[in-house]
Amino acid sequence: MEGEKLSERDICTKFIIPALLKSGWKLYNILTKRTFTLGRYVL
Repeated sequence: MEGEKLSERDICTKFIIPALLKSGWKLYNILTKRTFTLGRYVL
C-alpha cells in the first residue's frame, strides 16, 4: 500500500466496516447515518 492514497470511503470499506462486522455489529447499524439538528430529533 505504500504510495497509495486512500480516500475516507476506501478506508471505511477496506478496514473499518470489516472490523466492525467481525466484532459483532450489524451492517444496518454501521451504514445508517444520522443528522443532528437544532430541533427535536424524532425517530
